[in-house]
Amino acid sequence: MSSRRAMALLTVLALWPLAQHGLARRLDANPWKLGGFAMYTTPAPPLEIGWIEVGASGPRRLDPAVLPKETREELRDFERRRHALGRLVDPEPVARRVLARRPEAQAVMVVIRRYELDPGTARFRMDETRTVVGR
Repeated sequence: MSSRRAMALLTVLALWPLAQHGLARRLDANPWKLGGFAMYTTPAPPLEIGWIEVGASGPRRLDPAVLPKETREELRDFERRRHALGRLVDPEPVARRVLARRPEAQAVMVVIRRYELDPGTARFRMDETRTVVGR
């Protein structure tokens, strides 16, 4: 390996922890993923994902157990990827697939709650995002 390639590799390895920390902060990515050192700055953030279907009688919690096995697997895969990569993983495509499996629903809402440690108070704070997909 040439000395220039070695220096380039060392530079990338030295700068990656800063880039990974920035990704974790800006995109809500899990600081314990992506091979950096941001994991040492905060506990692994809890993530809750809820599914709500909106029908003629109003909104109600959607139990994934009523969905076909392949759709439940898609939901688990989405949850794993969203927990690791944050906002880089869009909930809309999987919400559209859930809506396609629920013909009686007019819309499906994905509620994502992410908890992070507030350095000022040393308490967890919650950030909630909602994505609604309708027919």
